[in-house]
Amino acid sequence: MISTKWGVTTAFIYDLEIAANFRRLGHAQVAMRLIEPVASELGATKLALHVFGFNSGAIGLYESLGYKTTDINMAKSL
Repeated sequence: MISTKWGVTTAFIYDLEIAANFRRLGHAQVAMRLIEPVASELGATKLALHVFGFNSGAIGLYESLGYKTTDINMAKSL
């Protein structure tokens, strides 16, 4: 999805899933790099996504690609 808010046009990545037997082979990194020029061609100046806090593999991938934490959701089980 691409939207503009506060003068910034952002492409939001809702889901990226690599089949279990193909994980840790660099496919997600390639996919993320291929998304960038497409989003740019569609007018986006920023890419955003959500990653669960427990998903350290995904967090490491996104950080290696230059993504920064922009907000944190917190929850407590009752």
